[in-house]
Amino acid sequence: MGCLCSSKTGPAHKVVTRSATFCSTRDFGDISFINPSPFRNFQTEYKLLKGPIGSGLIGEIRLCRQFSTSKIFAVKVVSKAGLPSDFVKKKSIETQVKIMQRVDHPSILKIFDFFEDACSYYLVMEYISSGDLYSKLDKYGKFSEKTAAKIMKQIFSALAYLHSNNIVHRDIKLENFLIEENDGHMVVKLIDFDTTTRFKPGQKLKGISGTVYYMAPEVISGFYDEKCDVWSAGVILYTLMTQNFPFGGESDKDIMKNITSNNVNFKIFEEHHSTPELLNFLKCLLDPYQESRISASEASRHPWILKYLFSPRVPPALKSQQKTFKNFLTQALKLWAVKNVVPSNELSDYHMMFLNIDKNFDGVISKQELIEFFGDNDNIEKVMEIADWNSNGVLEYYEFISLVIHGKTLKRHTGSILEVLDKENSGRIIISDLVSFLEYQLEGGFGFLDYKDDQGNEITDKDIVEMITA
Repeated sequence: MGCLCSSKTGPAHKVVTRSATFCSTRDFGDISFINPSPFRNFQTEYKLLKGPIGSGLIGEIRLCRQFSTSKIFAVKVVSKAGLPSDFVKKKSIETQVKIMQRVDHPSILKIFDFFEDACSYYLVMEYISSGDLYSKLDKYGKFSEKTAAKIMKQIFSALAYLHSNNIVHRDIKLENFLIEENDGHMVVKLIDFDTTTRFKPGQKLKGISGTVYYMAPEVISGFYDEKCDVWSAGVILYTLMTQNFPFGGESDKDIMKNITSNNVNFKIFEEHHSTPELLNFLKCLLDPYQESRISASEASRHPWILKYLFSPRVPPALKSQQKTFKNFLTQALKLWAVKNVVPSNELSDYHMMFLNIDKNFDGVISKQELIEFFGDNDNIEKVMEIADWNSNGVLEYYEFISLVIHGKTLKRHTGSILEVLDKENSGRIIISDLVSFLEYQLEGGFGFLDYKDDQGNEITDKDIVEMITA
């Protein structure tokens, strides 16, 4: 077991400890406010549970339960009374909501709802129960190269996605990655968009933002671009392997001075007999010159990461599915279940499969990417028609999961699934009611399918179980 404490180990590094974030400047040039619905109210749709479980730069994190599904979410509650009266500070809420509502990537925490009342803002997000990356390092001590590589693959996939959308996070650190564990596999989720902003390619951002131990030299200088996130991720990798920061000091000023001096202790990796690929990777990430530092997408493909990435078990050949109401209903049921019932820690294999298939880091799977992974399958087009619920020509994360998930995984949760679908516990559900429920929950429809003959009919709980577990 490792121990993370605040004792100093010299000017060049420090034993890893939790650190505060600060942000001296923001750029809100293209931000416009996304209003929450004035016809909905947080208190009527969710129940706040116990006290705070965490906090961000602004606001506290609590748990809440959705009345309609009984599902547990995390919610960031930001008191208006606690915000400064100046306009710019208030815009930080708008910035976070706008960015989080637009991003859609399996390694980035998803925001599901946003509310505002007279006293507070409420950002409802998925709940990750296993703690953050800092707590895992504290619990397990130094990570193996294999485990660290799988974690860094997810981190760089998230960063490559953000950067491709002209978004820079600016506070990449251990505490800002939540972890779900299952049988030794870790699913990583990037959180806390309090310091996030947009950037224009080729233009530098100004000011200092982030957490001092993770700051890139150019951030300290006040002129930087999105590669500051890559440096910070390099600091994370260094800490995972050594349980020390690469730079330390008696004060923030000392730490910044040591960072800009670029005196990184790489000899420790030679002493621990680390692989040459790891040492090369760290030097690429902690390159003091942002122009020559590798990008997040390049980092995700580095030989050290690829060396330790296993190919998750590929499901059986994709079954040909006709465009029928029953097949669409089956796929919709699976999609709803993986989004609302199956715990994310049970999706770790499918999670890594998705990241491996998503070669261009756009957070979706194209038809061509499916073909490259599964082979030139004649059924791909038919499969896409069934699984592409919102008909946008690609498979989003949960659409993909619903396509490849094994029936045994869903079978473990049939009780919870039926508890929501068959609230009266009658053993059967009117098909038109089930369709309406799914269309509302999934924000889509069966509109182009003719199922008039089925509307008055009923489907049994047993039929539903057989459909989704086959």
